[in-house]
Amino acid sequence: PACLVLVDVDSGATVPDGLGWATAFRAVQDGIDAASDRLSTEPEMDDCEVWVAEGTYTAVMHAREMVTLRPGVILYGGFEGVETCREERDWKLHPTILDGGRAVHHVVMGSSDAVMDGFIITHGSALGEDELLDRYGGGMLNHDGASPVIRNCTFHDNGATVGGGVANYLHSTPIFENCWFVGNNATMGGAVDNRISVAPRFVGCTFSENRANEGGAVSSSHAFPTIENSIFVGNVAEEFGGAILCSQGTTFLTGVTMFGNESLGLSSHDPSDSISCDGNFDEPENDTLVVANSILWNEGSVEISLVYGAAASVRYSIVENGWGGAGNSTRDPLFVDPEELDFHLDLASPAIDAADGDLATPTDLEGKGRFDVAGIDDHGIGTPSFVDIGALEYVP
Repeated sequence: PACLVLVDVDSGATVPDGLGWATAFRAVQDGIDAASDRLSTEPEMDDCEVWVAEGTYTAVMHAREMVTLRPGVILYGGFEGVETCREERDWKLHPTILDGGRAVHHVVMGSSDAVMDGFIITHGSALGEDELLDRYGGGMLNHDGASPVIRNCTFHDNGATVGGGVANYLHSTPIFENCWFVGNNATMGGAVDNRISVAPRFVGCTFSENRANEGGAVSSSHAFPTIENSIFVGNVAEEFGGAILCSQGTTFLTGVTMFGNESLGLSSHDPSDSISCDGNFDEPENDTLVVANSILWNEGSVEISLVYGAAASVRYSIVENGWGGAGNSTRDPLFVDPEELDFHLDLASPAIDAADGDLATPTDLEGKGRFDVAGIDDHGIGTPSFVDIGALEYVP
């Protein structure tokens, strides 16, 4: 790239400048700030990359946030610390960890026109009492229009009052691609909370073992989140919305698989182990929940609960306890081995070739293209008419 800054926590440079691995900055924020400074002094450049070597980067005690993204800065983790081109990196083999150490309210503060790719974000603790935002987004906070693109990142073991892993607040439209939200906790939205005129998009993400009082994985209020080709498994709400809580706005789910989520129902609210929604008072003509091409299966529990005038549109989906709508089914989706978290479809699954192709993405959660299985009639509609229901396409 025309503009490149390097960061390595093990750098021994006495006068780091980020121009080579031998002189790399030791702190991620130093690298981001150096890249941002270069963009401000060289306006002909549209963006600047920051490459971050493997290792654990820790926070300064009692800081509000650990890392603040900047416009135009593209942050990549997962380097060994010897690479000369980005294609050589392997973010799975070389984990790059941003560890808030329970000492910061937000491990990452978002920004528009910024990209973050290949990091593990952990131990943020947005449990402050001094400022409102100190309670939002232990792993990451996007607020006041901040709309970064986040790829190949894991949010693990973060905590907050609102949005344990991520909080999207006030006019933000971030995009999360191929991300994992695992073991986060909060009062509202164990993994993610979306609040007040935000429209985040989650594509190819996994939400697992998150916990909250309300909205075990995701909670949304006056928001319009879109979740595509994603899996929700083992999330728990103490009160309602084991996987998702939606209140006002509209939550859109396409190509989603839900299994083994739980709502303990410790309140008078009608509980649901998958999704609970309140009425859409601001726009009563709009559905609070729109579901397509999805599998909601929790082995005997309530899948969707609507209260206070909430409405839902569900089509071409498998809902265990049933739901009215075109193309819906209550038949067992026949996952290969759900207890071992294998949600691929068995060849006999009724989900094969049964979705609405017009609403589907070209590829599934794993990046596989849509496949027309020989010998199975296409029960779906749209183009193509052989898309499978759920997050994972059957490919022999």
